[in-house]
Amino acid sequence: MPYQTTLIPSTLPTIPSGAIALAECLPENKALVRLDLSSNPGIDIAGVMALSVSIKMNHTLIYLDVNVPVCGHSFCCNTWGLCTCTRNAEDSFSSEIARRLQEEFDLEESRLRADRTYSEFLRLSILECPICSSEYPVDSTFHIDECGHDICWTCAAQYVQTSIETRAFPCLCPCCRAAGDAENPPSVISQNMLLSVLDEEGQRRWLEIERERAITSDPTVRFTNCRNPECGKPTMLGTATEASDLTSVVCPYCYHTWCERCDTDVWHDGTTCEQYQQWREENEQADERTEQTVEEEGYIKCPGM
Repeated sequence: MPYQTTLIPSTLPTIPSGAIALAECLPENKALVRLDLSSNPGIDIAGVMALSVSIKMNHTLIYLDVNVPVCGHSFCCNTWGLCTCTRNAEDSFSSEIARRLQEEFDLEESRLRADRTYSEFLRLSILECPICSSEYPVDSTFHIDECGHDICWTCAAQYVQTSIETRAFPCLCPCCRAAGDAENPPSVISQNMLLSVLDEEGQRRWLEIERERAITSDPTVRFTNCRNPECGKPTMLGTATEASDLTSVVCPYCYHTWCERCDTDVWHDGTTCEQYQQWREENEQADERTEQTVEEEGYIKCPGM
């Protein structure tokens, strides 16, 4: 029987046999959702009673259309039909909610079971560090993706810190270096892994080393060392064309400023390069005359000069 069934008057005469025949198959029907009896006003009391009993026994019917004005049976049909459809609709809705809740519960339980299994796997999985030979849980592994080697977190932190102190760049896998395979050069440890074992100061120092090496190893970039004697770190000047016209240079580390064109350790604030060069030339000439006078007259220099 299809989801929507309509009884045609020509096939359902006033005798109760048609309605009774339909009534006999309703209790066992598992697919019927809608039953339209509005086009069958000639159903007699026997047919109505038979349909009444069978519809009450059906558990899938939700929509019932009736129009039976004979002997007040319309009220009867609407009443028991409404009760039955309401019951079935509630059961269907409750079943759907229960099914969805069960699916959500099963999914959550599956996730929790997987989490517990993975946590237990991590707890029980013990590895041996190839550097210090100590055992450590797998969740404390410093894994080097580039070559697949694993070492403990403590050894990794000490190794990276030593690389910073010695300014070893790039930082190579210690296991690859120990293997000494000429055909397979040591893998370079990624920046993310290096920074993960360093504190804030260590991260700053490593990024500083990376920047310096990037500047000094690029043949298209000119650089110079900071003129501050307490700093002396590489400072980028730009390309050859840019550097040729550069005057004021500021160190990105200590913020010391000097004039690159005049080749002086300080910046001649308030004067142009030409004015500063003229002043320096005159000052050097004055110093030479002073030295000459000291020698000719036999003056003794102050030890503090």
